[in-house]
Amino acid sequence: MNVKNFIIILFIAPIFSFSQCLVGNCGDGVGEYRFKNGIYKGDFADGELSGFGVFANKKGYTYSGLWTLGSKNGIGEEASKRDQFSYKGN
Repeated sequence: MNVKNFIIILFIAPIFSFSQCLVGNCGDGVGEYRFKNGIYKGDFADGELSGFGVFANKKGYTYSGLWTLGSKNGIGEEASKRDQFSYKGN
């Protein structure tokens, strides 16, 4: 293995180790997916967060609500224990 390939692998490997489907069908269905910054539990469509789901991280941030194409979209509830705020709405 040459140095260039080693460096590429060195930088790409952490991306795959931090993001993975833990349980269920994270392609089209219901599952649990770990990101580098937290865990999502909920619906997936075409490999994207889509439908109802809950995202939570270790710092106390949570979002429970609707998702479309991987982004919060629609009615939901957002809260942060660290920053002591919560919001319900659109």
